[in-house]
Amino acid sequence: MTTRLRHLILSHHGTGDFGAPVVPKMLEAVILHAVDNLEAKATHCIEMLRGGNPENAWTEWDRIEGRIWYRGETAVEAE
Repeated sequence: MTTRLRHLILSHHGTGDFGAPVVPKMLEAVILHAVDNLEAKATHCIEMLRGGNPENAWTEWDRIEGRIWYRGETAVEAE
């Protein structure tokens, strides 16, 4: 395994807070971390939007992100 590939694997979580033994120190590692983080946040958002009462325009409080998510107008609100 090359040094560059090893670094990508070890640093893709970004910081020690998220389990990375090392922080990204190459452009490719920074990009990989950003994409990995974006995918995790998007997946979490989708799960929040699918959960709860779909007739509500807003989700329940998201403790992880510290906000509520907007689903859009419901059929009742649109009338």
